[in-house]
This record gives sequence, structure tokens and C-alpha cells, in this order.
Amino acid sequence: PKRLRIIAADFKGAATFSALRHLPHFAAVLSNLGESADEVSRLEAAVEGEYLRRQNLFISLGVEDVFEYRKLQKSHPEWEDLPAILIVIDEFREFVEKDRHWVKVFEHWGAVLRAYDMHLLLGSQYLDTAVLGDTAQHMHYGFSLKVTNAQHSNIVLRSPEAVNLPSARTALFRTTDLQDTKWDRVTSFVHSEPY
Repeated sequence: PKRLRIIAADFKGAATFSALRHLPHFAAVLSNLGESADEVSRLEAAVEGEYLRRQNLFISLGVEDVFEYRKLQKSHPEWEDLPAILIVIDEFREFVEKDRHWVKVFEHWGAVLRAYDMHLLLGSQYLDTAVLGDTAQHMHYGFSLKVTNAQHSNIVLRSPEAVNLPSARTALFRTTDLQDTKWDRVTSFVHSEPY
């Protein structure tokens, strides 16, 4: 929890994060957001609030981003620890289809949050550019299981390779840093089954 905090939100259902919500890394778990406009507003307010808090902190200290902050923090032990924040949105397509305002929210978050060590992980069974808007341009990683449509693979992985994956428990993971894109094949597991 000192290095990573998670805000998890699911538009429909409550089971997605239920097995994980007891972990100390979880700052918030919001479920069934499709039934509560207030909870959706709280999610947006919480993320924006932390983003603005970090932005004001960096301005007051004269630092550009979280990397400079952490470098300088070594000689300023009184400075607070800033854990990475992973904002996991499951069924995010539902957010966008119910309220197009979320397209702009996700685009904004994708463009600005990384400098503050806040990251989006958007989950959906399938994607298209109409749903994502410009958000995909800002995503520096992506996961995909096997898909039948190369276009869906291209949106997430910037490659059609997810079409060629085996049908069970294998995914491709894409990471992009400042210069290079790398793809790794990973094996998934079911947390409720014995290892």
C-alpha cells in the first residue's frame, strides 16, 4: 500500500473485485455504478481531487513530475510518500454508452495522470475507437485475450496478434515507453483454482 493504491470501479455487478477488496492496496471499490449516478460522480471527484492535490504539491515544491519528486524526496525525508494509483474501470464501455461525458474524462485522465503516477486500466469485452475516443493514444500498456477481430486487437495492442492467440488462458501484454513498444505473451490463471 505504500507503493501502490488501487481504485476499482465496476459499472455492473459487484463480483468483479469482491475477492480482492480486503487487500490493503484498495483505496476504494465502487460497484454497480450503473445504478448510482452519485457513485459515478464520487469516482470522478476522487480521481480529479487526487490529481489536483498532486499537481498543487508539485507546483509548491517546484517539481515537474513524480519522477523528479521521488528523486528529490531522497534528500527530503519529511516529504510524503506518493504511491502509484491504479484506477481500474471494468466495463468502462458502459460508462461511455450511458454518458458520453466519460469519453472526455478518460481522454483527459489518459493525457495528464501519468506524470503524477496515476494510471488507467480500462476493461471491456471489446473496444472500438468510437468508444475510446483519443484515450487509446495515451495508454502506454494494454492486455488482450484472443479476439476474432484484428481491429479490436489493433486498438489495444497496436498489433493484430491477439487474433493468433490460443483460445484459453493466454494473453498478450503491450508496454510502450518513450521509444519502444514491447509485446509479451503471458499465461493467465483463475484465482479460485489450486495453483
